[in-house]
Amino acid sequence: MSNVRIKGVLEQDIDLLLLEEFVASPQFLAWFLGQIQLPSNAILADAARSVSTTTGESDLELTLKAPLGVVKVLIENKVGAAFQLRQAERYRERAENYKRNQSCFSAVTTIIAPQAYFGQRQDALGFDHRVFYETILNWFLDSVGLGMRGEYKCTLLRTAIERGNSGWILVPDAIATLFWCNYWELADAIAPELQMRKPEDKPATSAFVRFYPAALPSKIWLRHGLPYGTVHLLFS
Repeated sequence: MSNVRIKGVLEQDIDLLLLEEFVASPQFLAWFLGQIQLPSNAILADAARSVSTTTGESDLELTLKAPLGVVKVLIENKVGAAFQLRQAERYRERAENYKRNQSCFSAVTTIIAPQAYFGQRQDALGFDHRVFYETILNWFLDSVGLGMRGEYKCTLLRTAIERGNSGWILVPDAIATLFWCNYWELADAIAPELQMRKPEDKPATSAFVRFYPAALPSKIWLRHGLPYGTVHLLFS
């Protein structure tokens, strides 16, 4: 395979990778259903991305014809973003609404994310099931006959996993967020040329402050490594 460099993988990139496999690969679909304890012989009737309802949005939704009836799978995909307010609960509400209006016999919720996203937690963070990116990557690595298409998707998944391992854990931390906001205010007051961006909510493990000074070329980065007490100059 030719050298492929992928930078800045977003959740929507993994959404589309998964959607393609659900639709185009019966083997992947059967394997995935086994991961979330559904019949592997269920038939895919419908697949959709970004499904919005009154209770929020599902990243992916699958409608399956199973032996006992129609089953819906509601999937939240996370690369590194924090949970939104009541996100798992709102997924559950959508699932219950589908059953209530007789759209399906059963509905399950699933979160897909890098293993590091869960930190030390062993649960599915309020969802019925969880599937790791690493487990999906292993499926591609073990599959025979995918050729360069499989190699490319492994590269994409590895890049997403690396981003997930960069220190972000899903739960925003109030103390960490306050620290980052105070840091930003100080930097903006005494060193505006660093062009630090105003931080959003941060987890307790956020460890690197990035700067974007106009004087630096686009392939050189400046960051403060908080655990190390040093500033790093990074070259592409």
